[in-house]
This record gives sequence, structure tokens and C-alpha cells, in this order.
Amino acid sequence: MNICDVMKNNKVGIDAFTLKMIAAVTMLIDHMGYIFFPQYIFLRIIGRISFPIFAFLIVEGFMHTKDVKKYIIRMAVFALLTEIPFDFAFEGTFDWGHQNVLITFLFAILAMYIDRQYKRKIGIVAAFAFAFLAEFIGTDYGMFGIIIVMIFYWNYERFYNKLIFGTASLILLVSSYQIFDVLAMIPIALYNGKKGIGFKYFFYIFYPGHLVILYVIHMLI
Repeated sequence: MNICDVMKNNKVGIDAFTLKMIAAVTMLIDHMGYIFFPQYIFLRIIGRISFPIFAFLIVEGFMHTKDVKKYIIRMAVFALLTEIPFDFAFEGTFDWGHQNVLITFLFAILAMYIDRQYKRKIGIVAAFAFAFLAEFIGTDYGMFGIIIVMIFYWNYERFYNKLIFGTASLILLVSSYQIFDVLAMIPIALYNGKKGIGFKYFFYIFYPGHLVILYVIHMLI
């Protein structure tokens, strides 16, 4: 079934902005758990919901943007701006071995762009090349992150396939409490295809902003 047909039939559902808010809140809970309450694993479990939703929304953004090159540049700029807050929030210093998730998403967008511009075989090669690069330089979610984004992308017009393959991949590619990533498929399944409140820079601002705030709080207590 075409994704547009599914979305049109979903009169209630969840719009993109609401999905973004769910992902942002669960990410905040996850990061608070990691920094302040590492003994409470349930906070990290809640946080597993965020990444698949953001991965889904990255594909939505790519498919609907009027200028992919500007999308790539915007992601690259904010990825660079976020790296220092990311390092200090989680490590308390510069950490060249672990890069923020916006770099993962940047690689995924580049892979989607190559896939769109050239044949699918070249797109697949590009996707795996970026996946290995992400793993090599230590981006957040690494190879797994690229693969999940590309699964959503390659099944963009096949909504139910997206849910099925996305869920299967989350189960097969993760371990330990990461398995709770599959919970993200519930709000994704309720997506109604609507944009909602138009605040496209929300995540770009929220992501580094909340890391700075968490780092400052951590230094003060």
C-alpha cells in the first residue's frame, strides 16, 4: 500500500511535530539517565524510543525538502557545532573517539542523496560505505544508525514494509536493553503524514542546547 494512501486514511494519528517532541523528550530522559542516574536502567530503556523516530523523520525531511544540498549543509553545520557540547556532556572533555548523532544522520542523508542520483546498486554501496565509516569514526549509533535510516528510506512508499523491516532490523541489530528500540515503531505506525507545527530548526537547536544545559548542571552539582 502506498504510504500516501495510508496516511490519508489516518485521520487522527500523530503529526511530524508530535513525533519530534516524543523523540526529543525520550532522548532527554535517556541523557539525564546516562549523566545523572546511571543506576536507573529504565531511564535508558525509555530513551531507546528516540533514535528510530528521529531516523524516520530524517527520511521524511529528505523526501520533502525543496533543496537537498541545503539540507546536507544544515546538518553538517549543526553536526560540527554540536560536537563540543556532545563531548563535554558525556565525557567531560574532548573525545575524538565518539561523535554525535548528527554526523550519523549526515552520512545517512549523503547515502540517500547518492541513491537518488544514481542507480540503486550504487546507493547500496554508498550506504554500506557510510555505515562502515560511521562505525570506524565512532558516530553515535554507528553502522546500526545508517542501516535503520536506509531501511526507512528504501521502503518509503511501502508503509507496512517499513514497519515490518524496521521492527525486524531493530530486533536483529541490537542487543541488551537496546531491544526496546522497537517501542518506537508504535508512534511511527500512528504517523498521519501531516507536518504539524512548522518549527524545522527545533531539533537542531534542542540537541546541542540540552547537552550544554546538562553539562552545566552536572558541573554545578
